[in-house]
Amino acid sequence: MRLGPGKPENSGPEIEPTAVHVGILTGFTEAGRAIAFFEGQGYQTRTIGAEKLGRRLYVGPVTSQGALDQAIALAAEAGFPNAYPSDLFRFWKF
Repeated sequence: MRLGPGKPENSGPEIEPTAVHVGILTGFTEAGRAIAFFEGQGYQTRTIGAEKLGRRLYVGPVTSQGALDQAIALAAEAGFPNAYPSDLFRFWKF
């Protein structure tokens, strides 16, 4: 996978809308950089938490297995090796 401006692609079987938990960020500056990166890749982003306690970063929602795999791989390539699917997608309006 090549890092750079892009767009998530739906491929493979359709899945329920799923967010990807990318990781926990420890400051607003770090969160801002990560948000800008993932939004530049075409993903919606959401964070929850507090600066001193850590902010969880979610991307998505994705609606196909291929898009889910792509989001997790992108997170790993961007330095977040423990990204995982999450059913926490209520923050997005469909």
